[in-house]
Amino acid sequence: MLAKVLQLKPSSYEYSSTASKTLTLAKGKQMGFVAQELEEVMPNLITNFTAPTNNKDNEPEKYKGINYIGLIPVLVKAVQEQQEQINDLKN
Repeated sequence: MLAKVLQLKPSSYEYSSTASKTLTLAKGKQMGFVAQELEEVMPNLITNFTAPTNNKDNEPEKYKGINYIGLIPVLVKAVQEQQEQINDLKN
């Protein structure tokens, strides 16, 4: 898991004000991951969904969501692997 975690690219971002009004998005600067980038490393943590649009043609927009809770066990396993490496170096 450590190898996968090292591929992750944490980012800061702000949600677009043109996103669907039916989505409850946090305001201001956020820290997290870009779903399209995370999907390349851990596709099982990405959910695709649609939401009504603000456009005049009323076509639903496609979005990607991240399962941040699902990322926790991956991070814990990576820390465990890293600790094992540290212990091996100490010995």
